[in-house]
Amino acid sequence: MNREGYLMKSVLNAVNEAAYRTVHDYPGGGIKLANRMGLQPRVLLNKVNPDQRHNKLSLEESVTLQRITGDARILHEIARLLGYIVIKIENPSSPSDTELLTLYCRWNAETGDIHRAIADAFDAPTLTPQHQTTIEKQFHAATTAGFVCVQRMGGLVQ
Repeated sequence: MNREGYLMKSVLNAVNEAAYRTVHDYPGGGIKLANRMGLQPRVLLNKVNPDQRHNKLSLEESVTLQRITGDARILHEIARLLGYIVIKIENPSSPSDTELLTLYCRWNAETGDIHRAIADAFDAPTLTPQHQTTIEKQFHAATTAGFVCVQRMGGLVQ
């Protein structure tokens, strides 16, 4: 494999892992999910197998998979790799006090995870690509949580 092919494969590992986890974490597993997608179970499992080089999910299958499961990990990984953040547009209805407090606490917990990832990176002898990836993932998660919290607060505007 040439250098460009190797780099592309390593960059896409996170996307492939997200596809694999989306299928394998689905309640009822890949067999039930394959049936809902109109695929043979073995075909779907092969498409998300990280070792499979040729038979991969198409864009249409990826969208179908994410719609059926409600799991947008593939979308989030693609966006992260391209330098974007994906934020789901939530219901703008008026949130309860408990919901707002929960969202605010979730946002702060995610922010704490960024700090933990940075501290872990600086505790290590060398800052590695894995450290940077972890920090970026935590940053994306915190930014998303913050936006969702602020967006839901907008439901209180009169």
